[in-house]
Amino acid sequence: MIIEIIIAVIIIGLIWSIYFGFFYYAKCLDKTCFANNVVNCKKTIYYDDTPETLMSYKILGADSGKCDVEVKLLQVKVGTSAISRLENKAMTCSIQLGTLTMPESNLQNCNGELREEIQEAMINNLHSQIVQNLEQMKISSELNETTI
Repeated sequence: MIIEIIIAVIIIGLIWSIYFGFFYYAKCLDKTCFANNVVNCKKTIYYDDTPETLMSYKILGADSGKCDVEVKLLQVKVGTSAISRLENKAMTCSIQLGTLTMPESNLQNCNGELREEIQEAMINNLHSQIVQNLEQMKISSELNETTI
């Protein structure tokens, strides 16, 4: 009977340590809590609900001197259809351990579908601006030629 109780306690202890060691993530309710956990690279989930977007941050843990954080855009509340196509896309960002920064602040440290889509949107926006500026320059040069 005592052996069975000891075995049961060991099994429960093993299940408890596996759960809290691998599967449990603390939950933060504010940016201060999240920032502290990023610096310490403590497994945490945080939802940043702003008027524009709803973002999910999941601190996955440390790897090779960096803290890996999964960033997911859950909802776009304000913006164009081009931006809303980023919904439910995620990326994993690596931050230097001990650094206080938002994971998505430097896209070069991120990998994943969300990063690719953000970069594509930025390129498309830049392309549109260049085309618009070239059209304005063309109109301006045509006006200058007719006034000469």
